[in-house]
Amino acid sequence: MFAVVKEAEKEIKRGRRDGGGCDLWGLKIAKKTLMEFDEVFGCIVKGEREEEEVEEEVPKGVMELVEERIEAKKDKDWGRADKIRDIIAGMGWQVKDGKEGATVVKL
Repeated sequence: MFAVVKEAEKEIKRGRRDGGGCDLWGLKIAKKTLMEFDEVFGCIVKGEREEEEVEEEVPKGVMELVEERIEAKKDKDWGRADKIRDIIAGMGWQVKDGKEGATVVKL
């Protein structure tokens, strides 16, 4: 586990030093590996685990429903918007409305 962290740190430092950026794909694999270690050892801070969950890609079907819900809210069709929100929840996702629009998170 420490070897993975050490190599990731080297890559980040190399990218800063060279100015050409980092191997983002390699760093993503390192992060995934560390999360797998954490499933066994439970040693990563909770906030870091929550960040990983946020990165999960939202399926196309869910995003289409989110867009449909946004339209229903624009039309002030609150009943339809609520039904769509419930369908999305049934698919394992939650829509959160905020000042900057709707965001979708995994339940």
